[in-house]
Amino acid sequence: MKSELVNVDDQQILDLLREFSLTKYESLVYLSLLKNGPASAKQLKETTGIPYGKIYEVIESLSDKGYIFILPETPIKCIPTQPKHIITNLKEKFNKKITMMERCLNIVKNGEKVVDEQKTNVAIIKNPVMLKEKLKHLITKEEEVIFIRSDNEEHQRVLLLLNGTKVKEKIFPAIDFTMLIAKNFFMITEFHNGKMLSTLFNNSQVANFLKGLIK
Repeated sequence: MKSELVNVDDQQILDLLREFSLTKYESLVYLSLLKNGPASAKQLKETTGIPYGKIYEVIESLSDKGYIFILPETPIKCIPTQPKHIITNLKEKFNKKITMMERCLNIVKNGEKVVDEQKTNVAIIKNPVMLKEKLKHLITKEEEVIFIRSDNEEHQRVLLLLNGTKVKEKIFPAIDFTMLIAKNFFMITEFHNGKMLSTLFNNSQVANFLKGLIK
């Protein structure tokens, strides 16, 4: 087994794997298996430096995500899923998310009716102070809020409205709006000549659906 794992090229691969929902340890294990071939938990611990108490948890997680196969041997042996299968699955998953995101955003932009069993309330808010007060009543401190934003300074200001809440940021430089997704609502904010326009949708079904796409 090879003992040295990380060099410049490897680090780039590890960074890419982490962008596709793998943790640091999961990325190290999968890359090690690709480079060195099937391995036991002990061998993976040696090549990756992952603590022995964590290695089985990482292996099980990778198996659940479809990145490796576990052979029922004693000791167990891990085999990496072929990259072409991983890429195919990622493309299918990503394309589905893009398609559904496009549909949801078009619903919002075009003012189309959202199909929901519960009543959908929509509020257009231009005053940041009023918006902050509204959000204060809608978000609990224990609730995770997904905040999608560009790197535009105007859009970063929206984050100030979420002071004291549990925020998970997603940054997409190319977008020209921010989206705030919580448990019971979602909000789209746009800026025109420095003026903020927020559209607040009180719809838990769509909000939870959007959160599932982004996570």
